[in-house]
Amino acid sequence: MRGPAVTTFSETSALYQILIGENDEARRIVSEMLPGERAEFANQLDFLRGMLTDRFGNDVGTSTNNDKATSFWAQVKDAREGSSWRTVKTADLVHEASWGPLTDEMQRRGLRYGELADHLADMVNGAELTAEDGTAFRILKPGQENTQ
Repeated sequence: MRGPAVTTFSETSALYQILIGENDEARRIVSEMLPGERAEFANQLDFLRGMLTDRFGNDVGTSTNNDKATSFWAQVKDAREGSSWRTVKTADLVHEASWGPLTDEMQRRGLRYGELADHLADMVNGAELTAEDGTAFRILKPGQENTQ
C-alpha cells in the first residue's frame, strides 16, 4: 500500500512525521537534506510562521513550549509588555541559526551590520542583546532551558 501523498517531497514528509509524532524520523529526513535544501526549507517555514497571526496581526505561531533546546535557537522578544520569546530560526550549527532572520530583525531594530558578528558572538556565549527600542535577542544552545 502506498503511503500518503505528502511523502513525495522531503519537506512535506518531515512535516507529516512531526504531525504524527515521529520527531526522530522528521529529524532524519531533514538531516539527509543538502545544506541548501535545509536553508530553503527553513525560509519556507519562516514564511509559514509569519502567516500564523490572528485577525489583528498578533503572532499566534510562537510555540509556548518551554522545553530545552535540541539545537541552536535564535530568538527575539518584542519590546511590548507581555511579549514572550519567539524562535525565528533553529539549526544544528550555530552559524546557521545566527544569520538570516535573526540578523535581519537586528538590523530592522537599528543594530549596525558591522557590529552583528560581535553581537552574535556575545549571544552564543549566553548574553542577551537589547536594541534601543527594547527588542531583545538571544541564541539558545542545545540543552539550554527555553525560559520566557
